[in-house]
Amino acid sequence: MANFEGKRALISYGPHQDGGWKMKNISLRPLKAKELLVEMVATGVCHTDLHFGGMVSGYGVHYPRIMGHEGAGYVREIGPDITAAKIGDPVILSFAACRNCEQCLKQHPAHCIRSQPLNFEVGPDKTSPLMVRANKR
Repeated sequence: MANFEGKRALISYGPHQDGGWKMKNISLRPLKAKELLVEMVATGVCHTDLHFGGMVSGYGVHYPRIMGHEGAGYVREIGPDITAAKIGDPVILSFAACRNCEQCLKQHPAHCIRSQPLNFEVGPDKTSPLMVRANKR
């Protein structure tokens, strides 16, 4: 695993207006087969982050979590099934889209009908579908 000792993240433990966002040291679990690790060098907090980070409960709200879906960085590690990137590649991150629905096929991924589950639901093992999107080069 890449050396991420001493790395920090803004972790949301609850709504931001209740003081739930904290800068904390992080440790990483080993990557799964279709995951890659990106060292972020630039990121932003957008309206969606503020919206979901301000909610106590509801669809897509779960704590703790690291907010954010916009940014840029470099691939530092890849899972064994990753073919979309290699270590050292520069990458830009955004929201996930299914690429198969009518809106995606019309080149409007921001209106993807699967946007909510792809970007905000969490699986039983506490991982996000967003973590397993990269699988083709």
